Amino acid sequence: MLRVDFGDEEGELELIEWEQFFTILDDNDLAFLHQDLTAEGLPSRFNKFIKRG
Repeated sequence: MLRVDFGDEEGELELIEWEQFFTILDDNDLAFLHQDLTAEGLPSRFNKFIKRG
């Protein structure tokens, strides 16, 4: 399971390098969808992994 850590997560997540992250996405035909700002212009943490194609 891949999760994005925004620096305030409690618990122990295994950190991986960017190269490994992108390899996992490629191997599973996934893309990373994210939103920088909400409709109100505030920082957003919305993200999800989606199937490519």
